[in-house]
Amino acid sequence: MGCDREKARRVEWPSAKVLIKSPPQGLQRNAWQDFFLDDEWRSSFPNLLLIVELILVLPLSTALVERGFSAMKRTKTYWRSNLSVHTLTRLLFISLEGPDMEHFNAMPVMKRWLKEADRRSLQ
Repeated sequence: MGCDREKARRVEWPSAKVLIKSPPQGLQRNAWQDFFLDDEWRSSFPNLLLIVELILVLPLSTALVERGFSAMKRTKTYWRSNLSVHTLTRLLFISLEGPDMEHFNAMPVMKRWLKEADRRSLQ
């Protein structure tokens, strides 16, 4: 399913602007919501609505990305530069999405770690 941007710009957008500026009886203040929910509107403005859907999922700021890079800088230090991608991904996921330390019970994790015997010696 592609998007015909030219049709959206030349045909669908001018028609949608008219409807938004002077809405018919059934169209409420939340015009975009009505467009998305009504099958007739969706078939009349398929390209325009696809563009709007894409715009609505764009992040409003880069804060989340910046938090991710900060977490990676804290996690992958000079001493830990040989971490595999798999391990680094898991550590970053825990750092970004895991529970706060105040709410984390480490006992089950420690017990599991102690049961596993397949690890390198610290000698």
